[in-house]
Amino acid sequence: MKKTTYIEKLEVLKFYTNHPANINHPTVLNAIKADVVKANTVGTKKAAEIDNSLYNECMGIYRVFLKHKDSHLRLEGRKARQYKEAMTGIINYVRSFQTEANMPHTDADVAKGISFIFKFWHRLNHFHQNRLGLPEIYSAIHEIIPMIKNGYDKKTGNKNQLNQLENSIRNKG
Repeated sequence: MKKTTYIEKLEVLKFYTNHPANINHPTVLNAIKADVVKANTVGTKKAAEIDNSLYNECMGIYRVFLKHKDSHLRLEGRKARQYKEAMTGIINYVRSFQTEANMPHTDADVAKGISFIFKFWHRLNHFHQNRLGLPEIYSAIHEIIPMIKNGYDKKTGNKNQLNQLENSIRNKG
């Protein structure tokens, strides 16, 4: 089924306002019903489209990053939901980070921030560099951002790796 554009809807409404006898036409009733439902739902379609476009742009950035790392991404079922939640969380984290730092935080700025993270992935320690899954990135985002921003210091990094190994052993046991 073809999606009706805004201009097409206006033309149809103009036609039917001039010919009110044809108002019972199923196409017109369906279009009016759909618009009423959209108007009464929480959040507007435009806001959802903007959020969705930012998400899609950021996932595109992530896929390019994976391709550069000779990795691929197959999203199906539960994994797709986990990745969507993780990317949404990363977007929100980057936006709040930019807001707190008094930086611009529009959708374009958030996408640039995420692009920056993946562009400077080499600044991370070896442990974080090998964790390429979005859920893993999101769970460690509070560690990743400062490392990318300030660079990775091997002297403190060795202590961090030791602490991470120690924590993982505690969590398994």
